[in-house]
Amino acid sequence: MPSPPLDARMLTREIIAGNTDAFAALYEAKFDMLYTAIKHSTGFDESRSLDIVQDAMLRAIRKMKPIDTTAELDAWLLRVARTTALDSLRQERRRRARERGAAQGLVRTDSSNSRTNASVSRTQVDDLEGRSAWLVRTMSGLDRTSVELLELRFRAGLTLEETGRRLGIKPGAVHGRLARLLTRLRAQAEKEESHDA
Repeated sequence: MPSPPLDARMLTREIIAGNTDAFAALYEAKFDMLYTAIKHSTGFDESRSLDIVQDAMLRAIRKMKPIDTTAELDAWLLRVARTTALDSLRQERRRRARERGAAQGLVRTDSSNSRTNASVSRTQVDDLEGRSAWLVRTMSGLDRTSVELLELRFRAGLTLEETGRRLGIKPGAVHGRLARLLTRLRAQAEKEESHDA
């Protein structure tokens, strides 16, 4: 059953007032629209398009203004997303210019340092094995849907759209669930690391 249309007037004012549930509702309702628009208008890959939409939504919450209609809200969000994409392109151009400068000898690197970093220590191997064991233990404690979501997205390497089709949900819902799941796993890992320290 489709969700009821958003009341843009009420929602934008609630977001301005700091209501995080209102922002979550906006994010859920408008993520797919923004993701599709950015991916098609820029030609960026999925990962970069996701980053841009995420950044655009954060900008939107910081710069939210009272908006009366859904059409006006959509147009404003699309402008924010396109501006975010343009800023990303500018940053990419600056990064490439710096890399070209470095390649032309404008930035010197310490070759002895790079040799030191190239060798993998026994401690790093032990750390990787410990993290792998933790991940296996943690995955065994997750519900079936969470495990399937992680496996489709990261082990099978499916896109958000492909993962959503397999699970019968929208790409934005896939992204939201993954973000919440990864945040929970990260917090659990940090808690266990601090406990072991």
